[in-house]
Amino acid sequence: MALPTALAIVLKNYIPLEANLLSALPYIVSSQSITAFPVIAVLLTELRILNTDIGRLSIAAAAFGDIIGVSLTAIGFSVLENKNGSAQTSVLILLSIIALLIGIIYILRPIILWMRNSTLEGKPVKDLYIFSIFVFVLVTGFLSEVIGQHYVLGPLVLGLVVPDGPPIGAALVTKLDAFVMGFFYPTYLAVSGLQTNVFEINFQVLWVVCVIILLGFLLQLAAVMLPARYYKMPMKDSFVLALIMNAKGVAELVLYNLWKGSESIPTIINILEVSYASHESTVAVTALFLEELVGRAGPVLVAHQPHHHSQTDTINSSNQIVNALKQYEHHNEGYASVQSFTSMTVYETMHDDVCQIAVNRRATIVIVPFHRKFGIDGGIESLNRAVQDMNIRILEKAPCSVGILIDRGILNGSRSILTSLSTYHVVVLYIGGADDAEALAYGARMAKHERVDLTVVRFLLFGSENTADRKRDRRQHPDRCLFEGLEQWSECPEPVVVGDMLASQDFGIKASVLVMQQQRIRGKLVNHNKHAIPNERDQLVHDVPFDDLPRGSWSISVDR
Repeated sequence: MALPTALAIVLKNYIPLEANLLSALPYIVSSQSITAFPVIAVLLTELRILNTDIGRLSIAAAAFGDIIGVSLTAIGFSVLENKNGSAQTSVLILLSIIALLIGIIYILRPIILWMRNSTLEGKPVKDLYIFSIFVFVLVTGFLSEVIGQHYVLGPLVLGLVVPDGPPIGAALVTKLDAFVMGFFYPTYLAVSGLQTNVFEINFQVLWVVCVIILLGFLLQLAAVMLPARYYKMPMKDSFVLALIMNAKGVAELVLYNLWKGSESIPTIINILEVSYASHESTVAVTALFLEELVGRAGPVLVAHQPHHHSQTDTINSSNQIVNALKQYEHHNEGYASVQSFTSMTVYETMHDDVCQIAVNRRATIVIVPFHRKFGIDGGIESLNRAVQDMNIRILEKAPCSVGILIDRGILNGSRSILTSLSTYHVVVLYIGGADDAEALAYGARMAKHERVDLTVVRFLLFGSENTADRKRDRRQHPDRCLFEGLEQWSECPEPVVVGDMLASQDFGIKASVLVMQQQRIRGKLVNHNKHAIPNERDQLVHDVPFDDLPRGSWSISVDR
């Protein structure tokens, strides 16, 4: 592990690399340095060499390696959680880990052994025993989270202390093998594969990853073969043993999925980046993480101080977003600032915290997530009606403009524009009215970014407006016949008719959508100056310039 890490540090200091690759290098090194017991066991079983001398030696070495790996992981989590804490806290964390391990070894293991001994030879294991072991798995995972470790720690240690073979081990395999290996395992591999877009690989940095992987492979070969040769193992056997110990499989895939950034992070960062923070127009971001209030009597609002992490930050998804926001702030240093808050309250009052923060920070726009989460096949993966109700309340009471983000980044392998040189395509659909004008103002700001390609599509009712009217928007939607028949098919009230259509899984698009609503007061549009003197024009919050000078345009007419 030491030599590939040293190579990663050298590459980081002497070769210009993308920020996402820099953050991923430690994880790549770690994944190439481990030897996972489950992977070795499955490999030896498939090769039918589990009972050979090399097979037994491989299993023993892999099990010992897993014990070391679990111990180092637990210590690593403890260090990360208590980065700014006291030595006493570190001791308490380590004592809690030891207490969990003692409880598994000296309480749960004797219970399982009693279950095995109380089962008569030739008789099936009672369902109550199997059910109890499943409960032990859940309990140990929960206790691992309680003490600040990853939930895998407890069940992994529990699996090591469960006696193999009949009757307990064989009964567990009988109950789980067909379901896990026949359904869960291939499904997990398929989903992980579908989430990987090989066409998004950046070949300019691919060689860096390949060099580190190749070095890790060669070093692991040497780390196995040298001790084997020292103990007089034949060269052929030592080489085969080294190849077995180098095997990679589902365990590494699980690690990659655990280490991955949240799916919505690239889309959020892309919106911030294309908002074009500059010297003339800076961007101040206030991130509010909303968590449902559980286990407390009163709501909590916490401000995340710079360079400070709470004990739970290192293991929850909000920390990934905080890190991504810090990266955005660093990339736009001097032009963008980020401040983060966490609000723990019930869903019914979450909108109050959002609106209060917006008032205190004098926000120009509040961007909230859509209540639907899309899966990798384009269908709806999950619905959150509580989030939908919260969004509707925010739309009604927000002290500023509101944007509802319909995130489809998972469908097109969206990457952060901070670390990509590709062009970011933005389309503004303009029908008319204050909401569409707000979207146009936002689009005009985005168009200033050097890597943004902006397209504006304006919809006009054929034959109902003259040329003079088309040059000047009347700040209201045209005749409702443009939407005639669409409202009765609307599935969601908050993104209005056009937004609801774009959010539908039947629409067949892969682009993310931001549905805009201009600032309202008491549920009504902000009343711009209706009694302006001649030759003056109502302005939006963003003060979009307007003139009647002729500009190049395309006119496309479509008959009924």
